[in-house]
Parts: sequence; C-alpha cells; structure tokens
Amino acid sequence: MGTWGITMRQSDYGLDMLNSIMEQQLQKTDFKSFNVPEAIELLKADILDEIETANRGCSPNLLEAFTAEMFPYRFSQAAQLLAECTADFCRNGELVVDEYLGDQEGFVERHVPEITATEDSIQVLLEELSKVQEPTNAIYRSWFEDSTREAWLAHMRELGQTLKENVQALTTGNIGRMEQAGEAAHESEGFDDRSNQQENDAQMQYSGMNL
Repeated sequence: MGTWGITMRQSDYGLDMLNSIMEQQLQKTDFKSFNVPEAIELLKADILDEIETANRGCSPNLLEAFTAEMFPYRFSQAAQLLAECTADFCRNGELVVDEYLGDQEGFVERHVPEITATEDSIQVLLEELSKVQEPTNAIYRSWFEDSTREAWLAHMRELGQTLKENVQALTTGNIGRMEQAGEAAHESEGFDDRSNQQENDAQMQYSGMNL
C-alpha cells in the first residue's frame, strides 16, 4: 500500500475505498449526502469481496482463516477513513471529495452538504480508533519510526475527540444546519452592521445640518 502521509486519505488503499464510496453512494445522491452507516456496510462488503478475490480457488476452511486474519485489519483501515470523512464534516460543515471524470476533465472537487449518522455507527468508528492505538495492534506496529507513529497517534486521538464532541449534532443532523445557521447569522449580522452604520451616518448628517 502506497502512503505519503499519516491519514487514510493519504494512502492508495484509502483513496480506493473513498472512490468506492463515491461510486456506490455519493454519485447516486448527486453528492448531496454522505451516509455513514451505509458506507460502513459498503466497505465491509468490499473487503470481503477483496479477500475472496485474492484467495480464489482455496478451500472454504482456508478462506475462512484468511478472512479471520485480514478482515479486522482492513476494517480498521476503513473505519479510520470514515472517521476522517466524518471529522472533516464536523469541522467544515461539508465533505469535500475529488471525483475523477476522465483524462480530459481530470478531477472535479465535489462538496457534500449533508451527513447521515447514527449513534451505533459513530460508536463503531470510535471502537476501531481505540483498537488501533493498542501497541499490540497490527496497524500500530506498521509504523516503524517513532516520530511518524506519534504523529499518527495524535491524529487518531484528534479524530476520536472530534467524533465524541459532535456525536449529538451528527446523529440529529444538525452539523450542516449549524454551519448554515452560522453563515446566515454572520450575513444577518453584517446586514445589521451596515444598517446601523447607515443610520448613524444619517444622524450625523442631520446633526451637522442643525449645527
């Protein structure tokens, strides 16, 4: 797996999973909504298909053994990707992804304005984020350099904290609404400021005339 950073979105495998979510979910909604529980199930199915394809022709018992070994590792990676996407939504009020439209058009940035999540789906992500931080975990041990591992651990902790702090807003669908409300309030505040300024200017002009 090629990587160029500490996040799953900075890895070939992470981008493959994100492309699968785009094709199987986001494109079908015209990039209007990101559904976390559905994405979990989509990636679970993808992982099982990947393991079966890689071990085609082996006996059922051997396939079961390969699945028992590989599925937890791959699903932890999937959970990290989904946690990153969900945390990005919490921070920015939207999920931004790059859709590839072919050689001529290249990549186009898509902004997904809505998210659907449940307490159970967020709990699944939090549990996986906790598992991978154990020193005995295979993903933890895959980071050979101490400095890189510490940066990755900080990233895992930050993801977990962001999800915990926003679980209520995520599960009630208020993340995007909170962002939109904040922008509307800011615009309204700006309008009020302009109105107040115009009123003050008019008062000053009137006072000047009386003088």
